[in-house]
Amino acid sequence: MSQANILIDLTNEMTLFQDQYGMGFVLLNHETIPLRSKKIRGYLSSLMWNEHRKASSNETLNQAINVLEARAAFDKPKVFLFNRVGKGPQGNDFYYDLGGGKAVRTTPQGWAVDNAPVLFRRYSHQKEQVAPTTGGDPRSLFEFINVESEYRLLILVYLISCLVPDISHPILHPYGDHGTGKTTACMMIKDLIDPSFAEKQSIQRNPKELIQTLAHHYFPLFDNVSVLSDWVSDVLSQACTGGGIAKRQLYTDDDDVIYQFKRPIVLNGINVVVHKADLMDRSILFPFERISPSRRKKEMDLWAEFERLKPSILGGIFDVLSKAMRIYPEVHLPWTPRMADFAAWGFAIAEALKEGQGEKFLEAYQKNIDRQIEEVLQSNALAQGVLSFMEDKKDWPGSIGEAWDHFYTAAGEPKNDPTFPKNERTLRKALATIKPGLQHHGIFYEIYPRTKNGYPILFTRNPEKLSSFYSPSVKSSNNIKKLRGEQKGEAKTKKRGVGTPK
Repeated sequence: MSQANILIDLTNEMTLFQDQYGMGFVLLNHETIPLRSKKIRGYLSSLMWNEHRKASSNETLNQAINVLEARAAFDKPKVFLFNRVGKGPQGNDFYYDLGGGKAVRTTPQGWAVDNAPVLFRRYSHQKEQVAPTTGGDPRSLFEFINVESEYRLLILVYLISCLVPDISHPILHPYGDHGTGKTTACMMIKDLIDPSFAEKQSIQRNPKELIQTLAHHYFPLFDNVSVLSDWVSDVLSQACTGGGIAKRQLYTDDDDVIYQFKRPIVLNGINVVVHKADLMDRSILFPFERISPSRRKKEMDLWAEFERLKPSILGGIFDVLSKAMRIYPEVHLPWTPRMADFAAWGFAIAEALKEGQGEKFLEAYQKNIDRQIEEVLQSNALAQGVLSFMEDKKDWPGSIGEAWDHFYTAAGEPKNDPTFPKNERTLRKALATIKPGLQHHGIFYEIYPRTKNGYPILFTRNPEKLSSFYSPSVKSSNNIKKLRGEQKGEAKTKKRGVGTPK
């Protein structure tokens, strides 16, 4: 019998499977390991040596791995592997990967550390998370990060929402001068959600590398971002909402791997770097102010105290998440923003933090959306041209060509500005990208069928007719009111911690 066959016989008891992307895996010691990895080659070599005191050649290892991959592909089931956060088999409980086969199971009844019945993909950069403890308060995070009070609810809701699987999360975009503490804040948030030896990343130069970073990090933190190209904006837009992103599997074949994931993403920079309207719609902006010298602390002391309190902060986060899971089914928003699932979960999380905070969250989220719209308009030459031209008009009829001429003049003749269409043929598409922002200012347009003189277009200005959602009040259902009452009556301490799942 060949050495390859001997080695294959030694692997008969291995738990083999394919992940959702068709990659072969083995489950060893509560860890999912790709068959095409150095760790598996080392394991097989060790297995052969321990059993038969024979060294395995590269050819032997390759032959064995080829057979294992075939068995995983054709004889074993396909298993969905989560990255850090996932749902249970029934979909009504959430799991958070602590590492080492342990996970936090959260249900509407509570949370507890348990063996994970769902499988997670662990990458080499990911750290094991500390075990959470009961009785903590997630608001303790603000003892360490420099966030103004008006943004605290929004950022706390965002943080906790990152532990809700399978929903689209906005891109978190803090910005501010050096010395504002924004990088430290981002790193602490990442440490709570997805601790990693690779704490910060740079925007990669090609799509393949960027897609790989997004696939490997559940909570990628891109630091010191100064500019975003159009292709980067497009990839990030897909990554935060779950669009399929194709990546070549190997240079030696024609197979593509279609990655489908939803990632909470951080873009940290001095200035606002998001300017494309579709990406801005998916973002939350957080301005940071400089820290006064009297409030500065030594970084070593700050992190030491944070690490001391991190288990209790995490426990407080899971307390809130469990309550939010009870509230969420009863949430019915009167409007549908771009990130509708995030808004609904955000309301439930805010209510779980404190009764009546749901409406305050919606108001803060609406205010942030207004800020996004203004950022897009301010950085767009075409938008400035339209706003300037329509400033003293109630309506203006004309053709696409005439509109381009007027807007070009009103915008100050922006010859080389990429945000202004180069000619009248591209004006139609360019207008569509800024349409929500124009409507926010009460400016509307309609394009009519082509005539011998071109495409007629009618602009109207009506500040009272706005398309944005301006009524953030939510009438709480009787069940939410009942849940609010339950929250008031909850005991401060419970046996076995906070609401152990039943």
